[in-house]
Amino acid sequence: METSSRVLFTFLVLVVLVIPSTSIKERSLRKICSKTINKKDCLKLLKSDDRTSDANLKGLTKIAIDLSLKRLRKLVQKIDVIGENTSDNNYYYRYSSCSRNYKYAIKKLESAKDRLESHGHNDIDKYVKDAQQNINKCKNGSLDNSKDIKKIINDAKLACNIVKMTSRMLKKPKKNKHKKHKHEEDTI
Repeated sequence: METSSRVLFTFLVLVVLVIPSTSIKERSLRKICSKTINKKDCLKLLKSDDRTSDANLKGLTKIAIDLSLKRLRKLVQKIDVIGENTSDNNYYYRYSSCSRNYKYAIKKLESAKDRLESHGHNDIDKYVKDAQQNINKCKNGSLDNSKDIKKIINDAKLACNIVKMTSRMLKKPKKNKHKKHKHEEDTI
């Protein structure tokens, strides 16, 4: 009888500890995503990366940068192939111009990631803004408007938007009564 009571007690303690942390994480993700350009797709995009479940705010920022980089690299690869296979010089110019803009956006996001790693949270916004401007330079109609390419572009833009939101949250001072150690990162 005593063993079953211990098992039941242990189970209840685990339920009490695990369920609230899961719901807090979900609420935090929803809060972050509510500030982005597309809340529903934001949640889906972040949850597509397994690291999200254990990430703190800095980790979530890194994940969003990685997601954007992954989409942009895939996009550059696709449009380079399409551009190389076109016989129309106008299309070739459009594709190579877009490719250059996306490659520049990749460099800016890599710089943002470096700044994140070196705790330069204040500079991340600047790099992401530059990346977004380069992504937006390639207007609709410049590329093949296939659903696949549009989705990749939209996901890259959304991931950049997530980075802006999370990096701004990293910059905000917390109103905690307890002083944090330098090595601790904000959790979400």
